[in-house]
Amino acid sequence: MTERERERAEDLVRRNARELAVRNRIAEIFLTTPDEEMYAKILAIILEVMESKFGVFGYIDEHGALVVPTMTHLVWDKCQVPDKRFVFPRETWGDSTWPRAIRQKQTIYLNEPSTLTPEGHITITRHINLPLIHQNEVVGLIQVANKETDYTEEDIALLEAIGRAIAPVLDARLKRERQEETLRRALADLERSNRELEQFAYVASHDLQEPLRMVASFTQLLGQRYGGKLDKDADDFIRYAVDGANRMLALINDLLSYSRISTRGKVFEPTDTEAVLARVHANLLAMIEETGTILVHDPLPTVKADETQMVQLFQNLVQNAIKFRRDEAPRIHVAAQREGDEWVFSVRDNGIGIDAQYFDRIFVIFQRLHGKEEYPGTGIGLAVCKRIVERHAGRVWVESQPGQGSVFYFTLPAKPMTEKTTAKGER
Repeated sequence: MTERERERAEDLVRRNARELAVRNRIAEIFLTTPDEEMYAKILAIILEVMESKFGVFGYIDEHGALVVPTMTHLVWDKCQVPDKRFVFPRETWGDSTWPRAIRQKQTIYLNEPSTLTPEGHITITRHINLPLIHQNEVVGLIQVANKETDYTEEDIALLEAIGRAIAPVLDARLKRERQEETLRRALADLERSNRELEQFAYVASHDLQEPLRMVASFTQLLGQRYGGKLDKDADDFIRYAVDGANRMLALINDLLSYSRISTRGKVFEPTDTEAVLARVHANLLAMIEETGTILVHDPLPTVKADETQMVQLFQNLVQNAIKFRRDEAPRIHVAAQREGDEWVFSVRDNGIGIDAQYFDRIFVIFQRLHGKEEYPGTGIGLAVCKRIVERHAGRVWVESQPGQGSVFYFTLPAKPMTEKTTAKGER
């Protein structure tokens, strides 16, 4: 190897080592630095290795504008231009070197003073404009300026190598940020829509109750006064009207209850679910005794929850187990098991069971699998259960086979609280 070849090889090794060191520093910033600091830190490294006084590191937004984050405005700090715009819409770009670099998708540099800077702008003695390109699309721009000496081919090669390393990572971050922003907007829209729907449901339900009560009351008075005095059809019509008004009132009350789960819920506090089940037993005592229901449970935990909604949840599930019974006496078993960071509760019955094709449908508001003559109710009970469980960051589902009973499961977050060690047995 000649002396000249050795010098070239050493120069190549030096340049590669320098480039690798810069890329490693920039990669670490991309991985560890939040967005609001990332642009400034990367630009600082680029200015250091390019021995440049000023620079800009910006990105192309979804509308095609060049956005220069505020923290990278090392150039603008010294500018006297009154309108320091940080977002440059494409239609305002003009024909200076950086817009041409983006449009032509190639590096443009000048080792002479720029003549296209606006009045009040700092003097640009020499500069490089590098479009950041990924998959043939410009995703950003790096501009460095005012090195003490002319920029060399080596400088340009180094900056382009840095650009090739930055472009795909910048593109990925921009896409992620846009996806997150889209998701945030969608969630905000959904939350606002839910609030509006809840408010509408509450107002509509509340305002409908009074006229329906009047319809039911006056129709009942009509039946009491003229029952038996008109023909049979008239008696049937009056009965249908009263029944319809009462069912509508029941639907409205259930809709009110459903809308209030999120809007009128109480603060979560330590709640003894055995005490909750005891209240449910007391509330349903007449139904339990009338049907001969046997309600048993395993030791149940204390959880952080809305106690009133826990009573409603357990009561709906127990009441359903009693309602959808077979000819034999209902037997209901309530249990809970700790699985990781959640409690999995189960309410098992020996009732009529559910076909698998209806497992999702039964949790939808006002969806019924049976006629009201066969099983009374509005079809909202399980929808209320689902909404209560979801408000508590849990899940609810069912396992069942027709004629073999059902097991309704729901989860609640587990807290490091003391659990019951003994069961209270049959109720």
